[in-house]
Amino acid sequence: MTTAMGRVRRWARRRSLSMLPVGTTCCAAELDAAMGPAFDPPHKGIDIVTDPGVADLLVVAGRISQPLAEELVLLYEAMPSPATVIAFGACAMTGGAWGEHGETVDLSTLMAVDIHILGCAPPPQHLYEAIERLRHDQ
Repeated sequence: MTTAMGRVRRWARRRSLSMLPVGTTCCAAELDAAMGPAFDPPHKGIDIVTDPGVADLLVVAGRISQPLAEELVLLYEAMPSPATVIAFGACAMTGGAWGEHGETVDLSTLMAVDIHILGCAPPPQHLYEAIERLRHDQ
């Protein structure tokens, strides 16, 4: 039964994902653009949600401060497993230009990151390419 349910879940996730976006600094502008009408997430089978209890995918864009890191861990823990995480932009992993000041947190130290999208700030279409890779790998 577990195997059959796993297959059904994988089938459903390939066709419909619930994305919980979290953005700060300049990467958030590109993340917002990715969720706009030019890219039309619902047409691509992506539902933008604000409740981590129903989210399949957490997308973190921008610099992560220590207080935000604590909130991200709470969001991640509230997501049903298996939770998928995408780090959108260099700042989510390295702190970008602010990383050298020691005030930022590397997302991969907080949770397992499935895909890291490089760039400062990466174009919105890279998010959809990453989501397609996730769908193909499931």
